[in-house]
Amino acid sequence: MSADPKVFLMGEEVGEYQGAYKISNRAPGEVGPDKVLDTPITEVGLIS
Repeated sequence: MSADPKVFLMGEEVGEYQGAYKISNRAPGEVGPDKVLDTPITEVGLIS
């Protein structure tokens, strides 16, 4: 993620809450908070 400026992580609770089982807990510190984006937790707001 840090090598490619086009790659980022986006999902429910991956930023502030660090994802399920803390899977993304180091991501904001390693690649920067602008590459780890939280999405809304809502069934209506999800797009496949």
